[in-house]
Amino acid sequence: MELAAAMPNAILQISAGDLCDFAHRLIESATDVARLQIERANLSKELLSVEEVADMLKVSKMTLYRWNMNDTLPKIEIGGKRRYRRSDVEAAIEQRKEKKQWTRK
Repeated sequence: MELAAAMPNAILQISAGDLCDFAHRLIESATDVARLQIERANLSKELLSVEEVADMLKVSKMTLYRWNMNDTLPKIEIGGKRRYRRSDVEAAIEQRKEKKQWTRK
């Protein structure tokens, strides 16, 4: 890469084996990038914004903030933004349902 940057018009002679090795490394790199993009996309589906969680739980953003402070609902900070795991939110919904059932009896 350094040679190509330094002498962009140079004509090089390489072996077929070296060309195949380069192609395999290039494909592996592209595969790694694609895998990371898929993982990131899956992670974004699993992480919910403050607004989404407030709507799901039917509470205010301030309530979510208080729950963060007393560890009622754990948050994740990504790029300075609060996110919540879908599984944690669904567990909180189930706990609230169970609590309401016990208070009605």
